[in-house]
Amino acid sequence: MIPFNAPPVVGTELDYMQSAMGSGKLCGDGGFTRRCQQWMEQRFHSAKVLLTPSLYGVAGNGCAVAGYSAR
Repeated sequence: MIPFNAPPVVGTELDYMQSAMGSGKLCGDGGFTRRCQQWMEQRFHSAKVLLTPSLYGVAGNGCAVAGYSAR
């Protein structure tokens, strides 16, 4: 059985949390987001990867690209 609310612990979690807290930026385009984008661009041979923090953001960006407006 896979435990539902038991995240894996690999030993680097506290270091990453301290790094994020020390950066002063916990959301948006912080260092970890940039690292994830760069990794995905290399892994999937993509010119650009756009990460969004929520499904709402994905829907809004998709509508904007398609030419729809919220107004």
